Amino acid sequence: RWLVETVFRMIHSKLGLDECQAISLQAQTTHFNFCLFAFLALEKERIITEQTIYQVKRECSFDFKKADSIVNTLVFQGA
Repeated sequence: RWLVETVFRMIHSKLGLDECQAISLQAQTTHFNFCLFAFLALEKERIITEQTIYQVKRECSFDFKKADSIVNTLVFQGA
């Protein structure tokens, strides 16, 4: 259960789940799915680089080429 709590804390506080202003259920679902996708991308990079997920997110926040590379790797190689 602690792992689930940790994931949702990260998604809420660092990946913008609380920032959703959508009204329709479909838009809210899409926003939630993108937040989960972002978490998966960060988690995969965390495992590869052996850093904390917060370190990986900080690096992506300042280096957009790295963030793009992480997303492309996840999308084109499969999660």
